[in-house]
Amino acid sequence: GTNIVSAAALLLGTDGNFYHVTGTTTITSIGQHPAGVGQIALVFDGALTLTHNATSLILQGAANLVTAAGDVVFVAHEGSGNWREIARGGSGTIPRPGTGAATQRRNAFISKVLGITGDTRLLWLPKNTDLTTSVSEDINARTITHAVSLASRWSALGSGVAISFDGVNDYATVPDANNLSFGNGTNDAAKSFVALVNLTADANQKTIISKRKNQATAAREWSFHFDATEKLSLLAYDDSASTYLEVDDNAVLTSGVWTLVVGTYDGSRAFPGLSLGVNAAARTLVNNGSGTYIAMENLTYQVTIGVQFDSSGVAGGLFNGSMAFVLACAKQLSLDEQWAIKAAVNEFYGLAL
Repeated sequence: GTNIVSAAALLLGTDGNFYHVTGTTTITSIGQHPAGVGQIALVFDGALTLTHNATSLILQGAANLVTAAGDVVFVAHEGSGNWREIARGGSGTIPRPGTGAATQRRNAFISKVLGITGDTRLLWLPKNTDLTTSVSEDINARTITHAVSLASRWSALGSGVAISFDGVNDYATVPDANNLSFGNGTNDAAKSFVALVNLTADANQKTIISKRKNQATAAREWSFHFDATEKLSLLAYDDSASTYLEVDDNAVLTSGVWTLVVGTYDGSRAFPGLSLGVNAAARTLVNNGSGTYIAMENLTYQVTIGVQFDSSGVAGGLFNGSMAFVLACAKQLSLDEQWAIKAAVNEFYGLAL
């Protein structure tokens, strides 16, 4: 049929059952097809989002689909303008979440990353089956509780999925555990944090992952975040002494694009032991530590993703943008190891970082 221009309500032609869809406008529904043709094939000429709807546009895995050029989606009309996806494919298409091939790729991605990071204490890797709940699990079966339902916050990213954070009230919490602390008050252990993020610039600090309550004492261990000017930052706190090690990126991170960020620390209890990486490239660092630092302490406080709380429980430092995974491990990651993680990320998520 004649090419169709993408629109929120996609208007089908009357001249066939195979259409190219042009443009990048998000599609939330499909108009009723002419009588006699119950199934159609849509070939997407570029990147756009097909929005899952449990009644009117039912997609595989109950997840939104972000298309790439050449993706093909086959849908069947169920009557009354309601459509159901029955298959997807296309030349060079990466298997999408909800398919057996995507699950195999997910398992392979986990295996590759854990082979690099070793003693991995937390890996939050959202999956399509989390879509209708506010609770998910990391690979260690840690319960992750989300403040806002995940149902409308997800989209496919290659064979994985990403979750959006609105900078207002989207965040998650993980219960405290001894192995989520990296110090004992006398010595520090090595640690690294890795995340795949798509940042939206705003005037606030944007937390990736943290074990820190913003108050004077008693709940500060570590934080990996962006400051209010979109500069990456890694901190280690000596809570009892109210001192800390802090390393900040000298440059602003580009917003609106997927980026692999790493904060890593060798446990030496000194500024030179902290470093930052962006897409497996070392950054120019600024030392913003304060006071005579001894070590982190093993304190009783939860881990937070996308937020930090103050002593009154008020949420702040809310992440704005999207995240596809977050990892914490007890190891300093070299640039070569970061490069290997980036290669796995590119393959699984269909990126070219």
